[in-house]
Order: sequence, then C-alpha cells, then structure tokens
Amino acid sequence: MSDIVERLQRKVFRGPTMEAVHTKTLEWEAADTIIRLTAEVAEYKSSFDAAWEADMRGVRMWREAHPGNDMVLPDRADFTSWILAEIMRLRSLTVVQETLIRKSEAENKRLRAALKQAGTGLKAGLFQYAAHDFHGNIIPGDEQYPWIRAMQIGLDAVTAALPPPPALTGDKQ
Repeated sequence: MSDIVERLQRKVFRGPTMEAVHTKTLEWEAADTIIRLTAEVAEYKSSFDAAWEADMRGVRMWREAHPGNDMVLPDRADFTSWILAEIMRLRSLTVVQETLIRKSEAENKRLRAALKQAGTGLKAGLFQYAAHDFHGNIIPGDEQYPWIRAMQIGLDAVTAALPPPPALTGDKQ
C-alpha cells in the first residue's frame, strides 16, 4: 500500500466541525479510490505480463523458424500469418498421422487374422497327424515326430504372437 494511502487512513481530525467531517469523508473516499485503482492497475499489469510472455514465446518460435533474425521482432501481421501457416501445417501432419495409424491398425488386424488362421490350421494338423492319449496329450510316433514338433513350435509361435489385444480407452468389453 502506498504511503499516501496510509497517511490518509491514519489522519485524525480535531473538532466536530462540519468542514472537518466533510474533509475526512473526502480523504477516505480518495483513499478508497486509490486502493481500488491500485488493484485495477495490478490486474491490468498481470494481464499485460501474461500476454507479453505468450507473445515472446511465439517470437522465440518465429526466430527459430527464421534463422538469422535473432534481433528482429516480427511484424504483427507477418507473425500472425506465420502462426496460422504453422497451425495448418501441423493439422495436415495430424491428418497424415491419423491416416497412417488407421492403415497400420487395419494391417495389424489383417495380420492377426492370418496368424489366427495359421494357428487353427496348425491345431488341426496336430490333431490329425499326432497320436493322443486319453488326456489329449500328443504321443508322437517315431516317423512323424519332426513334423509334429515343427507344428507344435509353429502353434507356440502363433500363440505367443497373438496375445489378447490391448484394451483401448473408452472401449466397452
């Protein structure tokens, strides 16, 4: 609080004259106005400082994009045009990234389906060519053991390659 406000608030008047009461009221009103205006100035300064800091972040980005202009403060119109062009460039990159993500998800889905189909075929081959005991365990014969083992290794690889797909946020399962 400024010194004048403190002095105005501490001032004591002598005598009950009307002039003293009127002067005291005016001084208190002046002190209240000074306090209110000081708060407004602080608010405006805070807003200005926030805008200035944001502008300076943008100017630093502009200077990084325009080497050799370290001491140049860009014209507001040029700066705004550059920012809009950057926004459009980033949006187009986002569209490209989203397209690539959709394509990779589709390819992933296709490959998962192919692996599942291979796993089903390997299970069928194991069931067809391997002897089983009454618990369902494979009992390989002497001549078919390498083929059975190769199919079992392939089935194990398919099973390992196809863990349950991760749950995406927002998906209902």
